[in-house]
Amino acid sequence: MTINNVIEEINNSLSSESFLSTIDKKSSSKQAIKGAYSVNSFNDLKNCINLYDSNRFLNHFSKVKLVKGDASKTIPKYIDENPSLVVSLLYLDFLLYKPTKIAIENFVPRMPKGSLLVFNMINEKLWPGPTKALFDTLGISKLEFKRFSFDPYVHYAIL
Repeated sequence: MTINNVIEEINNSLSSESFLSTIDKKSSSKQAIKGAYSVNSFNDLKNCINLYDSNRFLNHFSKVKLVKGDASKTIPKYIDENPSLVVSLLYLDFLLYKPTKIAIENFVPRMPKGSLLVFNMINEKLWPGPTKALFDTLGISKLEFKRFSFDPYVHYAIL
């Protein structure tokens, strides 16, 4: 019997307390107000993970790791602590320039051909940060973005 994907994990860099703690005025929305949009969802997420673990095959292997803190700081630290990390799906939903840029710079070099790079908000006037981060890192001319018919905001590219 072959067991596939036993070691794959879901990693989430939480920044609920620090969301919009520092704002880049050039690449942020007027709606980006310091401390806005922050929620304390850490315990809710842990409960969801417990439910997920109770209903899946090989649930004695940890599959989800939450990293609490400002993603701009925790992502580089996480990369340093996990040198063997390979990323097959990167879902970016920061709304802001700096954490999006740092995520792209740190995770995309670890993504093999066929991986998915997903943005929740690009080409969005109210939240220009992620689009600017994309332009300043990967550029857009070499990526072919696709969208789902049921969600106009989510864009994804197969690398």
